[in-house]
Amino acid sequence: MDPLELGIYSFAETTQDPVTGQRADTAQRLRDLLEEIVLADQVDLDVSGVGEHHRPDFAVSTPAIVLAAAAARTQRIRLTSRRGSRRSSSATDARGRRRGTIRPVRA
Repeated sequence: MDPLELGIYSFAETTQDPVTGQRADTAQRLRDLLEEIVLADQVDLDVSGVGEHHRPDFAVSTPAIVLAAAAARTQRIRLTSRRGSRRSSSATDARGRRRGTIRPVRA
């Protein structure tokens, strides 16, 4: 049995503020998302994932770029993007690594 992993996953929605009715600024939403990932790393969550959408109400259309920025700011959290949600979370590649996982290189 695999150990339990706790984490967060986001599509970086740019939803309307219920009070002001204003839609969140995409650039600000991306900054907020990076802060969320850094905080998740600081509180020792295991994984942070970012989804991909190509619509104006979602800020992330290229998860690899966001995850690269997150890798530069985090220490130990596993970063992932699951494209094609039909994949099992335990699916692995030929090297035994989980598919869809970006493993940042640390200096």
